[in-house]
Amino acid sequence: MLNKNSISSFGDVTLLFEMNPCPMYIFDNETLLFLDANNAALAQYGYSKQEFLSLTLKDIKPPEDMQAFYNLNRDSTTAYYDAGILKHIKKGGGIVNVHVFSNVVTYAGNFATLAIAINIDKEVKIESALEEKVNEIENILESITDGFYALNKNWRFTYINKEFERMLQRTRQDVIGKTFWEVFPEAKYLKFFAEYQKAMNEKEPVHFQEYYAPLQIWVSVNAYPTKEGITVFFLDITEQRQIQEKLFIDSQNLGAIINNTKDIIWSIDAGFNIITANKAFWERVEKLTGKPVSAIIPEDYSNDLFAKWREYYERAFLGDPYKITWIENDGETITYDEVSFNPVRDRNDQVVAVTCFSRDVTEQQSYQDKIEQQNRQLRQIAWLQSHKIRNHMANILGLTSLFNYEDKTDPFNAEIINLIQQAANNMDEVIKEISFHTGN
Repeated sequence: MLNKNSISSFGDVTLLFEMNPCPMYIFDNETLLFLDANNAALAQYGYSKQEFLSLTLKDIKPPEDMQAFYNLNRDSTTAYYDAGILKHIKKGGGIVNVHVFSNVVTYAGNFATLAIAINIDKEVKIESALEEKVNEIENILESITDGFYALNKNWRFTYINKEFERMLQRTRQDVIGKTFWEVFPEAKYLKFFAEYQKAMNEKEPVHFQEYYAPLQIWVSVNAYPTKEGITVFFLDITEQRQIQEKLFIDSQNLGAIINNTKDIIWSIDAGFNIITANKAFWERVEKLTGKPVSAIIPEDYSNDLFAKWREYYERAFLGDPYKITWIENDGETITYDEVSFNPVRDRNDQVVAVTCFSRDVTEQQSYQDKIEQQNRQLRQIAWLQSHKIRNHMANILGLTSLFNYEDKTDPFNAEIINLIQQAANNMDEVIKEISFHTGN
């Protein structure tokens, strides 16, 4: 035991207490008044020795910690105990974190306690900062929409987040400490095994997509190597894959539809680039350039031709649908195509593309030309009817008015009949001419 007399008797013991680099103090167990303190303790708390010896233990401990101190003294059955990490108050009110070890002693005849209060303020602050950073990281991992888990080198789960629990229908209690292959045994036969082995053993990040049949979900996985094992971020992309599959099927159906017609169908974007086109379109392009599609370059198109079609596209991008008739003459035949330009708008009603439909209307144009020819003939007939026939009919009507119906033996009647016959013959010639023009 350490007591005043022994310290007075042995200078080296006094020196050991006073010059010890660990802060040490002695307090009376009943009054809690400080009986002594070494230089390290005085420096730590910021007091002179006289000031410190006027204080009690309650002056350096926060009030909320005193009840724990009383309980410890009451329940302690040994002279020595580790009080653990405590907060002490320095002169001026500052707080210092200390690890306290104590032992019951007799000091100058008093029942007292010798305590060592090692300053671990820096360590506590570092640990607190680390804990805060860990909590921050955990908060991030718990709030992200990705599922997340960490595996150690033995493939055991060391951490999972809430999204993992939700998507994979597993709880932390069911997973932590178990191996990935125990929790998801079917994964051994899927991409997970080879890709995770690569990340773990070759220290390379991996990315892949896989379907996990037991849960009927598609997942997109990113796995990264760490010192302890691997960390994995994953997303449920089931709906996305279903949409992609539907788009693929729709695309196949659309392709079957637009390629099952002789009409030419294509669409362009705002940069006049082809977005999509049917087989008939590419056949026309090959015919126009004399090259297979894979070998065609922009220079294969006539500048005048390109400029003309650019003009059509620009008009369509103004927003109004319209049609044109495109005429091609290769020196032997003339073909007519009816081309429609239809603007495509986005959600903001902006024109982002133009779809074009071209239909061969050469046969219809031929019919129209024949109709035009017949119309011209009908106009000619109408002219004949309105001029020639009417003239002869007028003559006949005029002659009949001169006929003497009262005296049918009048010799003048014979002359009139002769003239009527002549007018009728003239009119018959006109009718024959009309029949000739109409093909009847």
